[in-house]
Amino acid sequence: SEVVRKICFQLLLMCLLYYPMGVLLGPLLVSYSVVGECGGLTSFPFLKKEENTIITYLPKIGNIILDEELDVVTLIDHEYACFNFRGFELGNHFCEYVGFDIDMTKYPPRETQIPFLRTYLESYLNEKARLERIEEERKRLYEKEGLVAATTSPTGCEEKDAHTGAANTNGHDKMTVTEEMVERLYVEANKYSLASHLHWGIWGLAQARISTIEFDYFAYAMKRLKAYMQAKDGMLSLSA
Repeated sequence: SEVVRKICFQLLLMCLLYYPMGVLLGPLLVSYSVVGECGGLTSFPFLKKEENTIITYLPKIGNIILDEELDVVTLIDHEYACFNFRGFELGNHFCEYVGFDIDMTKYPPRETQIPFLRTYLESYLNEKARLERIEEERKRLYEKEGLVAATTSPTGCEEKDAHTGAANTNGHDKMTVTEEMVERLYVEANKYSLASHLHWGIWGLAQARISTIEFDYFAYAMKRLKAYMQAKDGMLSLSA
């Protein structure tokens, strides 16, 4: 695929640019292996495009800074935010449990993941339903009063009409999350954890040569790629 070709080119270019010729063989062999795994992974159905893509923020503890004196929470690492698959977001979140040492014994077991995933689905579906009800009510009121959908302020910013938040969501039943939905998300998240290992393994290879931070990125990359290989068969065997 085009994605795999781009990964192959980028890894090869990285090796040629940043690794001395005397130590080039090792990184090239690693890159060749990683590219092969990326190519294999893209052939699996769980990597096909989903409807519910979200914005990935890498929600890990280290990215949430609490200033207890000011009682202010600050989120960092915005440069790593992007559009991505829901499964990658969740799989990557679970991978963060293992730390920089990649201690896979700390990867959350099923009994820890299931309540988390159920709460995720409940929050997502109920918020989605609430916003849809507000939008439906807004449209109904606009049509009833002959108003346009939105007005524009002198600054060019869209103004919120007084009716926009008028929908009363009290009394609505919560959206039902079935065990089947939770199970499908469990399989999706854990299969995508493989993509997380590959992603950060490739990132570590690049950072090993271009970063000025005193951290053994190459060792980190090797640990992530090793974790991928160890988890691959088990994760790909999951089914819902």
